[in-house]
Amino acid sequence: MIWRIRLNYALGSIVSAGMLSWPNGRPSYVVLETIGGLDMPWWVWPVALLLGAILLLIARGRIWLTGAYILTAVLITAIAAGVVLSVGPTVQLGPAVAVVMGCIRQGINARSEVA
Repeated sequence: MIWRIRLNYALGSIVSAGMLSWPNGRPSYVVLETIGGLDMPWWVWPVALLLGAILLLIARGRIWLTGAYILTAVLITAIAAGVVLSVGPTVQLGPAVAVVMGCIRQGINARSEVA
């Protein structure tokens, strides 16, 4: 049961990374590309999502698993906020909030998992 939850969040992150790195169909997410006045390359967010997914899949122990879930929640929140500010609130804001709340809940409950 626990692996299925981890795998769902990891696959969601991998699919989001694929969608952010799609060359032709990707709109310009201005907020994600210029954070705090820094010009970030387009590949930074997909790589961060992939690293978060890998960390989520290989995490052993309660502390690492909690950290992986919280990192996934932070990454999804940052990307969802950037997309909402760049494109508008009509782009799947509800599912993003549900995923973030689920990640936080799993991160809090991870301390009871025996890994």
